[in-house]
Amino acid sequence: MLCSKCHKNEATVYFKQNINGNIREYALCAECAAQFELGFSPLNIFGVHSAPAVPREQKRCTLCASTLEEIKRDGKVGCAECYSVFKSELEPMIGRIHGSQTHKGRVPKGYAEVKRTENELDSLKKELKRAIDAEEYELAAELRDRIREKEAGNE
Repeated sequence: MLCSKCHKNEATVYFKQNINGNIREYALCAECAAQFELGFSPLNIFGVHSAPAVPREQKRCTLCASTLEEIKRDGKVGCAECYSVFKSELEPMIGRIHGSQTHKGRVPKGYAEVKRTENELDSLKKELKRAIDAEEYELAAELRDRIREKEAGNE
C-alpha cells in the first residue's frame, strides 16, 4: 500500500485517529509519519524510527565495576566491595529473599571457636568493669589475669 500523504513510498505506519468521534485512518511511509503532527509521534508508538536512547549514568562498584541492574539481573554480587557500595539497595533485597539480614547458617570450623573466644573476652571485660566499679579488687585482679591469658592464647 502506498503512503496516503506522498503517494510515492510504501506505507509502513498505519493508525487511526479518533478526535471527538471524527475518525481518520492513515497509512504513511516513515518519512511522512515523522513530519505528521499529532502531538505525539506515531513512530515512537510503533518503534519505526525512534531517537537513540541516551544511556543514563549508573552507580558502579569501585572495585569490579558491576552495576545494580547487573546484580539484579544475574542474581549474583560481583565482589565483596559491592556489599559496601550498594548497601542501601541490597539490604532490603536480602531481607526479602532470606527473611533476615543476619546470618543464621553454618560457619567454617575455625571461625566458631574464634567467635566463642571473642564473646568470652567481651563478657570477661564487662565483668571486670563491674568488679572495678563495685570496688571488688581481688575479683578484678583475677579477671584481669584470665583476660590476659585468653588474649595471649594460653587457655
